[in-house]
Amino acid sequence: MILTGLHPNTTSKHISLVREYMNFPKLYLGNKEQKLLESSLFAFPGVKSAHALDSGRSALYIALKALNLPNGSAIGLSAYTCIVVRNAIIQAGYVPHYIDIDDSLSISPEALEKNTSIKALVTQHTFGVIHKEYEKILQFAKKQGIPIIEDAAHIIDKKKTNVDMRILSFGPEKSISAIRGGAVLVYNELYTSAINELANNLPVQPTRITKRLARTQLLFNKLRLSYPRLLTKILLLLAKTLHITMPIIEKNELKGITSKWSPAQIGGINAAIALNELRHIELRNTHRKKILNIYKSILPHNAIIQRTHNSNSALEIAVYVTKKPSFVLERLKQEGIHLSPSWLYSPIVPAKSFDSLSSEEHKNIKECLQLHTFINDFVTLPTHHQITSQQAYTLVTSLLPYVSNRRNHAVRMGNFSKKTIFYS
Repeated sequence: MILTGLHPNTTSKHISLVREYMNFPKLYLGNKEQKLLESSLFAFPGVKSAHALDSGRSALYIALKALNLPNGSAIGLSAYTCIVVRNAIIQAGYVPHYIDIDDSLSISPEALEKNTSIKALVTQHTFGVIHKEYEKILQFAKKQGIPIIEDAAHIIDKKKTNVDMRILSFGPEKSISAIRGGAVLVYNELYTSAINELANNLPVQPTRITKRLARTQLLFNKLRLSYPRLLTKILLLLAKTLHITMPIIEKNELKGITSKWSPAQIGGINAAIALNELRHIELRNTHRKKILNIYKSILPHNAIIQRTHNSNSALEIAVYVTKKPSFVLERLKQEGIHLSPSWLYSPIVPAKSFDSLSSEEHKNIKECLQLHTFINDFVTLPTHHQITSQQAYTLVTSLLPYVSNRRNHAVRMGNFSKKTIFYS
C-alpha cells in the first residue's frame, strides 16, 4: 500500500519527541526550542531577521502587515494557490489580485507584466518548483518599486534571495514537517523593525492547540499502518468529529475566515520537530531528487508539466493524465495507491474553498485564460521520505496507462463558475 496523506513526513524522531511532550509537557514550556529554530533560520545567507510562527499563513499575514500599505491595496498572487494565502491577504486589509500562470504552475512573467496596478507581489514555488525565469519576475517587481514576499511553503532553499521577505511552512506534508508551523525570514532591513514588533507581540500557540496537534501526529502514525480498512476510516472520522485531531485547514478557513487563535508564535514541540528536520534537510532533499529521477526515467518527457523548470527537490511532481483526475485516483486506489487530491480540481485549493471567493475574485480568475488549460488534467506523485525506490517504480508504472503526452493531448477547459468548480 502506498499512501500520500496522514502526515507522510513523520519520522521515528517526531514520534519520540511528541511522546515526550505528552508525558512531560513542562519540558516544552518557554521558548527555548523556538529560539534555537530561529537561530538556525537566521543563519541562512542574507537573512536579517527570522521568526517562527504557528503556520505559514500567519507568517504571510505579518509579512503583509509589515508592508504598511494603504487599506485595500491590490496584492498580486498566483491564480493557482491555496485558500490560506488569499485569506492572509484579506486579513491584512488588502485585496487579492490573481495573476495567470504558465507551465510552472505559478505566476507567468508575461502575465505579470500586464499587472502594473498591484502594490506588492507574493511569488510562489508550486510543488517546490522554481520558475526558470524567476529572476525576470523579481526584476519586474523591482522595476515597479513593489515589495516581494516569496511564498516558499513548498520548498526549503537556503540560498540568498533577492526578495524582501520569505515565508516558510512546516505543515505535515511540507519539506520540513513539524505537524504545524511556519516562519518569516526578512532579507530587506527596511522591514526588520516592523516584523520584529509584530512577531514578538504575538501570543504563544495555545496549549489546547498544541496538544491537539500532538494527538493528531500520534493517531495518524498508528492508523497509517492499517489504512484504508473500514475500521480505520471510522476511527479517523470519529476523531475528526470529536475534534480530537487537528485538520491542516480548519473549517472556517475554507469559508475564508481566519482562526480566532491565530496568528501565534510556534508551539515548543513544533519548533523542536522543525529544528530536527532542518538538520536533515539535505538528506530529505537528496531523497526527493532520487524519487523524482525515477519518475522522470519512466514517464514520457512531455507528460511532466513543470519539466522545463527547476525541480531538483520537488515536493510533488505534476503529471498530465488522459482521464479526469478523480477517475485516475479511484483506479489507482483499487491497486492500493492513495494519492492526495488536495491540490486538484480547482484554481483555489482545497476545492471546497472556491465558493468562499467574492464575485470580483471569480471574475478575476476567469480572466486568467492559461490557468484553465493546466489545472484540469493532472495528478501529483509524492517524493516524501517514506516513498521507497520500489514504491516509486510501482506507482509510476501503475499510472502509465493514464499518462498523457501533452503534444497529442486534447485540453479540457474547466468551468470555474461560483457554482461549478469541477469539470464542465
